Amino acid sequence: MKRIKLLTCMIVSSLLLISTMWSPLAVNNEYKSQVEILSSLLETSAEVSDLLKYVGLTDKQIKQVFELEARDESFYDRDLIETTILEDLPAGYVTQRNNPIQTRVFDGNIPKDAYEQADRIAYIYSVAINKFSRLSPERFNRYIYYLYMSHYIDNERYTPNSPNFEYCISYILCEEDLAVYDNFARTQFGQGILDASTSAVSGILGVAGLADDLADSSENLTKLQKIVRKLANVRDGLNTEADLQEAIEKTYSLFIANYDKMNSAQELINVINANLSDYDKPLQDLGNMLVDVLIASILNTNPIVSLTISGLVTALDTYESFINLALLAGLGYSFSERVAARFYIQIGMGNPPE
Repeated sequence: MKRIKLLTCMIVSSLLLISTMWSPLAVNNEYKSQVEILSSLLETSAEVSDLLKYVGLTDKQIKQVFELEARDESFYDRDLIETTILEDLPAGYVTQRNNPIQTRVFDGNIPKDAYEQADRIAYIYSVAINKFSRLSPERFNRYIYYLYMSHYIDNERYTPNSPNFEYCISYILCEEDLAVYDNFARTQFGQGILDASTSAVSGILGVAGLADDLADSSENLTKLQKIVRKLANVRDGLNTEADLQEAIEKTYSLFIANYDKMNSAQELINVINANLSDYDKPLQDLGNMLVDVLIASILNTNPIVSLTISGLVTALDTYESFINLALLAGLGYSFSERVAARFYIQIGMGNPPE
């Protein structure tokens, strides 16, 4: 009877502990600035990538642009868009950020947009910093993926407004979790989730002289945010143009096909203009502006910016291209046993992974 009472007390205590779940702000002071900086970078990156989608690019195309290497300085002999103010978001641009889905069929918890993915990564980073900061950078990065799996992919009751992390004790990991998640990462879908969940953090962990690089990244992203907002507002004013999306697709394809072939940015513009001559002048001007934005995206990219934005769009592209419901269902086979193992670790009756 005493053992039953003791176990009951331990269970009640653990449930009370879970009810005071981690929040992104509940971070050791030593690491709080890192979390805040990463959250800010992710927020701006989410807007940049989401607005580029609004303009007409796909997740795959956005990722491709931010992975292009800069040419020699002599290539960029063209004055890019100048903007000194941060314009308002375009009137036609709508994000689901503040309108979370209430009900759904379990599908791996697809993030609605780059904003939601940014929130997820910032939250997971805060949990990892609290629980696993003692690990080596390489191992810490892997735990970002593990925690992303336990909080979102492996959590059938997750919704943005009611995450239910306490339901599966998401912030504790057992040996079986690591084995299951490592196995999942060997699939194309799982590898995409691994890349998507760790890219932004990889950018920060792999940088020496962190403070200076984060400051440069923030400045670069702010510049990019300004010109992308300007482009999005121009595109917003052309909604009545029948060939709008076609012109954007053609401009992007011509840019990618000729970026490495031309001797200068102006030559690149000339080639694109020659192929846009059948469109009305407003669409030609939009095409020129899109080229300037694509060039600015390359020029304002450093490893942190590239990895942060690539990580956000990789998540969305992964779900769209490789989602595998059979693999997701497979996670459920050992789910109950793994949650039980997490619980025993939480109450001190089990050992966490080394």
